[in-house]
Amino acid sequence: MIKLLTDPDITILKYPSDASRAVLLEADMSHNGCTKPILTWKGIIIDGHKRHEICSRLGLPFTVTQKDFYSKNEAILYACEQEFEQENLPAAFQKYLLGKMVQASIALAWDKFIATNPQVQPDDNGNYSICCINRSVILSDIIAKYGKKKSSLYAYRDYAEQIDVIRKKEPKLARIILTEQIQISLENVTEISRLPADEVRNIYSTIESENITKVTHSHVIYGKMRKRSIAAPPAAKRTEEKHPYSPKIKEMPIQDPDAELKSLTFTIPSWMGSIQRARERTNLSTTTEEARQKLDHQLAALSFLAEQLRKQITAGGNNHNG
Repeated sequence: MIKLLTDPDITILKYPSDASRAVLLEADMSHNGCTKPILTWKGIIIDGHKRHEICSRLGLPFTVTQKDFYSKNEAILYACEQEFEQENLPAAFQKYLLGKMVQASIALAWDKFIATNPQVQPDDNGNYSICCINRSVILSDIIAKYGKKKSSLYAYRDYAEQIDVIRKKEPKLARIILTEQIQISLENVTEISRLPADEVRNIYSTIESENITKVTHSHVIYGKMRKRSIAAPPAAKRTEEKHPYSPKIKEMPIQDPDAELKSLTFTIPSWMGSIQRARERTNLSTTTEEARQKLDHQLAALSFLAEQLRKQITAGGNNHNG
């Protein structure tokens, strides 16, 4: 099997697929193989990361299409454009991709300028004069293709930079921002990106522990202060009287090996009831195409997982996830 590489600068441009979509893709590939080639540049996957992961895990053959890019920045630009074509991308991720396009377009222009103008030398800090490239011309293609103003594109560029900074400090926080699991303003994204890593991690912990869906400025301040209050020594330490027969070591409950199966066996009848009610009470001819497709998508994923579990049961209970 061909050995391919991944580059984190490319993989972060891929929107995290939901579980049902990933299951359906695996089901299709299990039956039909990998029918779409993996796009690569210098052995690095540019498009097709999930297909490659499934092929590697299941031992499926795949084909590779080599792309020819001027530099890594052009590869990043291409990956952004490809991902932007995906359906149902949330606005936050679209802004992120547009910001990465701006970064890559400007960086690509510098790549070409430096390569074709060796006589132009940088200053003592290694920087070139900004007048060497025309950013308005560089961004004109993005403006024309996506209908965005130049000022908006620069704002998205800053947003992308801030998300990348947050990702380095707490990847899970960057993920829930981009997937819009929380609502957060650009101003609060900016402020969080400027915080130390421990405070960023603490803000994420606060969001998770308190099930926050809309992050306000007060949450940012509270997250920062919470870290300080946790770190501060207690004002007074009270000695609690212990019962003479209190166990010194907490006894852990015995794990029931059938717990998950019992839970699933208990839950499935309610699913069956819901499906039967939908069949009996719904006139499908009056429903929207979108609603039918979404339901069909979920039913197909459920059917595939149920069939995989039945195969495991028939095989004697081997815990095999492939």
